[in-house]
Amino acid sequence: MSNYNALKSEINNNIYENQTQQITGTVLNTVLNAMTASLGAGYQFAGVATVTTDPGTPDQRVFYVAGEGIYSHFNNLQVPEGNLGFLKWDSQWRLETIEGLGGGSNLTGYVSVATIADLPSEGQPTLGYLVGTNLYVYVGTGGDTADGKYQNCGSFRGPQGIQGDEGNGIASVVQTTTSTEDEGVNIITVTMDDNTQATFQVKNGSKGSQGIQGPQGVQGEPGRLQAQYKQVETLPTASADTVDYIYLVESDTPNVYDMYYTEENQGSYSWQSLGTTAVQLSDYATKAELSQLEAEVHTLAGKYYGIFEDESDLPEDADTPGYAFVGATEPFAVWNWDGEEWADTGVKVTGVAGEPGVGFQSIATLQDGTMIITLSNGDTITIDLNHNHPQYGTIVAGDAQPAGGFLPDVVYKLGTITGTVTFSLASAVTGNINHYFWTFDTDSTAPTITWPAGLTWADGAAPTVSASKHYEISVLNGIAYYSEV
Repeated sequence: MSNYNALKSEINNNIYENQTQQITGTVLNTVLNAMTASLGAGYQFAGVATVTTDPGTPDQRVFYVAGEGIYSHFNNLQVPEGNLGFLKWDSQWRLETIEGLGGGSNLTGYVSVATIADLPSEGQPTLGYLVGTNLYVYVGTGGDTADGKYQNCGSFRGPQGIQGDEGNGIASVVQTTTSTEDEGVNIITVTMDDNTQATFQVKNGSKGSQGIQGPQGVQGEPGRLQAQYKQVETLPTASADTVDYIYLVESDTPNVYDMYYTEENQGSYSWQSLGTTAVQLSDYATKAELSQLEAEVHTLAGKYYGIFEDESDLPEDADTPGYAFVGATEPFAVWNWDGEEWADTGVKVTGVAGEPGVGFQSIATLQDGTMIITLSNGDTITIDLNHNHPQYGTIVAGDAQPAGGFLPDVVYKLGTITGTVTFSLASAVTGNINHYFWTFDTDSTAPTITWPAGLTWADGAAPTVSASKHYEISVLNGIAYYSEV
């Protein structure tokens, strides 16, 4: 307390009753310098407080000078009448007071101004005027600032304190133990910069009750279960090898099976029941039987040459790869012609082969609105589209296709096209049974055309469009045909 006693002596020696009841600049400068020397070590001067001042929460040690009154924003600390108060912050607000100022006048507040030129010509003796960090008091005459009306009391910012020890920050926070159980304990480990560690526990609460059930969502598409099945008497051990199969376990009832599938959960496998099913498995082909059937279908691809009683009767001048049946009676042997020689496939078939079927060879729509369908046997079918046949819809004439692409079952007569043109269909050709028809002409320069995606051209490739031609394009179920006139 020796510093405070010295400060009190300095105040008592310099502040006393006078005729004007004012503190002169010289006297105030002496007292404030003594205050700074006494309080400055370790504290930063923050200003002169009034009862309405709100300092917030400082981030360092600071002090305010205060006159008498109750300071609600400083933990309701009260400076008694006739005392000079020092409101100090060092994690909480504390009050130090100095008595013995009863005969003099106290500063009751302060006003901040931007520059010395902004000091009022007639100031108030009871107010301090802050210009930056310097304090000025109004003395009327004899001062050193503003034509002698104010006394510069110097800066209230004290010297910088001694730098503290370097802090020890947090390097990492890791949850080292995790629990998902009710009332389970989780352990959090905090590692500091100096590699010291601290742990604390966080306990799970109890699981709450189920919330209110929400509205039913939109019904999705019907699901499909696709898997191979295995018929067994007893289930094997569930493993990764059993995941891709439905297991049918025989029951005491003929043709009734218990169905199971394998469920995988974080590397563990278990059997899950799908209920029971009644099925006559003998009505279904096995995977091996399907593979054999696929091989037979591939073997019979190509041109059919007919039935011959003996292999010596097979034609030696066959023009394209194909197959023929050999034998006087059933079962017939299937022989394959690869373009150079006949070979027995080892496949036996029963029944007499029918005549080859008749299919589409080409479809063309003419400028007069007539469609001509040519069949694989050479026959043709003519359809008059000008009468809006219900199978093909209406006829639309214009220079451009619709913005969304050609509609199905409508004939579009586009006229002459030039430059770069992209044709598109309103609906995807895959999975849709639709008919599309359009015609166009070209002028002396062939246009560049981009055809609709997903088409399979009957001739194996899209047409090369030439100049000064008329074209008919027909698309049936994704197969595209064209004619050039």
